[in-house]
Formats: sequence, C-alpha cells, structure tokens
Amino acid sequence: MEAGVQYLPSHNCTKYSVCINGKEFEAFCPRPLYFSSEFQRCDFPENVAECKRGTRPPVISQEEYMQTEIPTEITSTSIASTPKPGFLFECGQTIVANSGTIEYKLYENYDAGELCVFVVRSRNYSSFDFVLERHGISDSDPDAITIMGMDNTYGWGIYDTNRIGPPDPTPFIGVKANEAVVIFKTSTNNGTGFRLNYECRGNPTDYPPGVEVVFNDEEDSPLQVPYQSFNEPSYNYVVLTSKSRMISEPDSFLRLTVSGNFENTGECTRFFKIYSFAGGNAVLEGTFCGFDTDQTVYETKGLFVVAYSELNPIATGTLSWEKVDVRTDKMNK
Repeated sequence: MEAGVQYLPSHNCTKYSVCINGKEFEAFCPRPLYFSSEFQRCDFPENVAECKRGTRPPVISQEEYMQTEIPTEITSTSIASTPKPGFLFECGQTIVANSGTIEYKLYENYDAGELCVFVVRSRNYSSFDFVLERHGISDSDPDAITIMGMDNTYGWGIYDTNRIGPPDPTPFIGVKANEAVVIFKTSTNNGTGFRLNYECRGNPTDYPPGVEVVFNDEEDSPLQVPYQSFNEPSYNYVVLTSKSRMISEPDSFLRLTVSGNFENTGECTRFFKIYSFAGGNAVLEGTFCGFDTDQTVYETKGLFVVAYSELNPIATGTLSWEKVDVRTDKMNK
C-alpha cells in the first residue's frame, strides 16, 4: 500500500473511499466487482464474504478512520465490517430491540417473486415508527413492503396491516403493536431494495415474553411447538415460506399441516391462529384450539404466520410444511 493512502469500504459494496493525507475521494469498482476490505482492492463478489446481495453491514464511520498521519500499513482487521446492533439484512432475520434498521438489496436489483420476511419485537413499548429512509422500488411493484402489526395482549394475533413505499410517497408510518412482521414482496425485477428504520414509542409496558422465528426451508419441517418454553404465559410467532419466494407454478402450493394438544377450559385461550399472506391483507385461515386433535391442512401461494400461545397448561403441537404439486399429490393418493 502507498504511504499516506488508505482505502475504506462503503455500505455499497461497489463503492469505496480513497483517503490521501486526510482528504477523502470517492471511487467505484467496475461492474460486477465488489471492494474487498481484506485485500484492499476490487474483487469478484464470491471473494468478498462480508457483502450480502451488494450490501455490506454498516462499517465504522469514516470520521473515525481519518487521521492527520495515516499509517503506512493497515491490517484487514482495522477496517473490518462491524454490523450495528439492531441491523437486519438477510431474509428470515428477527430481533428484539427498541430501534433498528432493515436493509435489503439497497444497491442491488431485486428479483421477481421475492418474499422476504423480517420480524421485530419491541422490548417494552406499544407502537413503532417506521421510516423508509431510502429505496429503489419500482412503481411496477406497488405495495412491495407490508408491515403486519402483532397484538400481544388480549386481542392477540395480527392487529392490522400497513403499507409503506410506492405508490404512496409518504416515507413514514406508525404501527400500533409491540411486534411487527415486515414483508418484502415483488412482482418484477425492475428496482432495487430499501433501507427501513424503526423506533419504538409510547408508554413503557410489560408485555409477555415470546419467541419469533422464520423458516424458509422445508428441511426444518416438522417443528414441535412450543419452539422455546417459558415459565410464564407467552405469545409466539412462526413464519413459514418456500425459500423466501412466492410460488408461481399454477398447481403448486405451500402446504401447512397443524396438529395440537390442548387442555380444554371452556374457552379458546390456548390455541394456534393460522394466517396466510399472498399479497393484500393477511387472511385468518383458522383457529385451532379446545378439543382439536385432528390434523388440519392449509395451503397458500405465499407464506404462513402461525401465532400460538403458551399458557399453563401449555398448548403443544406440530407444524409440518412443504411445497406440493397438487397434480402429483393426487396421483400418489
């Protein structure tokens, strides 16, 4: 490396900064190369492990690197990418935090038919403020970002459904919930991704604990629930997709089979709620509780959200899911 010269990575993997004696200059790698913080040069994407779909997790601010005298040798660890707390950038990630950022393919074209899910849970607040800071979503993908507010109180389940992004130019939305499922659904490949910030607000409130998990592969099926047991009442969510994709084949579906074991108390207070989503609003497919012990089957072209309560005594059950071809399925019966 040249004396007095420092190369700094950017959040955009194709971009980097050249700092010469304290002065910063912006530079870009020729397509399709990414800047490698390890080797301090442009390299093929497969050789730049920290970049995910053209985006690098947040790095230490460039001001922290700026020095009057720049060392002549810089190790790869001195400029390694360090994700910030509350930062989500891969489909299926979840977090419990009162503020954070979801960034997905911000500098990369998305594909048609994507169905990417993130779940955020507040620690102790009743509402979210979401701000769409930046995006390249095409107008041909209206309502690409859906935010489902989850109510973890007596009305438990999906409380409301919200949209942010094109065609609505308003970059802000408030969601009354202490948990949210954020879905990015595309129909074309005409745009790039987004950066969505959130912050919790309202009066601090103690909510029951719970767990949220996203499964994008049927290899994780079947799943025994409760997925994680608590020693107190809890409200939990499982999201299921077929490889983070909408199912486009005419005769194929994502099939969910649910079976449960409950102690009936005369009220449906220990149960599973099954929702499906393939665009528009979520659909409550059914509530599974009480004396229900038989298997119940549901199908969708999109995803399932399974909400289940764990009270005392515990509601237990099994979730099995797979992508099926209806024609092949009929032939095998």
